Amino acid sequence: KVPLTLQVGYGDAAWAEAQAKAINDRLGDANLPLGFVTYGGAPATQQVAFVVKRKAQHAVVIGVFVERGRIEKLARRLARASGVRGFIRPL
Repeated sequence: KVPLTLQVGYGDAAWAEAQAKAINDRLGDANLPLGFVTYGGAPATQQVAFVVKRKAQHAVVIGVFVERGRIEKLARRLARASGVRGFIRPL
């Protein structure tokens, strides 16, 4: 199975890092189910959003899951809780 993520933004490196930081500052304590990849240390300090380089641009993504239903649940929860919206794509 291909790992899936929720892409919530796309831009140059500085923009993407700023967006990821803003999301992490806002949702860092939200206790969201983020999947099996840990960024930023132990799960207790795991960042919500992280940046993945895609060609010349950078994608801001949240969560990594193998099961599509789990990433869809995360997308709905984020939209309800914070207004953060995105689309599901392969990592």
